[in-house]
Amino acid sequence: MSLLGLFTSCKSQETGDNKKEQPTMPQGKLISLDYNYGGMRMEQFSDFSLQRKKDGTGALLKFRHYKGEVKYEVSDTLLDAAKRIIEEEKMYEYAVSYALKSINGERILDGYSWRFYAGFDDKQKIQSSGSNASPEGEGLHRINALLSAAAQQCVDNDPKEQP
Repeated sequence: MSLLGLFTSCKSQETGDNKKEQPTMPQGKLISLDYNYGGMRMEQFSDFSLQRKKDGTGALLKFRHYKGEVKYEVSDTLLDAAKRIIEEEKMYEYAVSYALKSINGERILDGYSWRFYAGFDDKQKIQSSGSNASPEGEGLHRINALLSAAAQQCVDNDPKEQP
């Protein structure tokens, strides 16, 4: 095949039916968010699940705390803040999965993994996970910081958690 034929072939693949659409931010209301990060260190808060209440009066935040799984009622503005992070950090462009590329068959013994899910009221969703690899940007860190701060506030204000 000549070089001209090779370039023509490449061009037709880019402009034909095989062209991938660029993902866009879901326009619906964020109704559920799950985030988990796990590694060698036990985090104070993990396994976050944030769900908008069906009656529209707030949201439920579930997470794992040192003593087990707990659930608190929170403002649904927490979901609005999470949606802003998703949009600002372009988390809707995340790949479905991330994995560390092995070199010469090396294995990671003390690694980390994470998973992220966001569901919207227009039935759109964002799902991504990773093992010893993450997408670029600060999206995951910002979501973790947002949910951890909310969890800390819930625990601090819970009379059952006071010594």
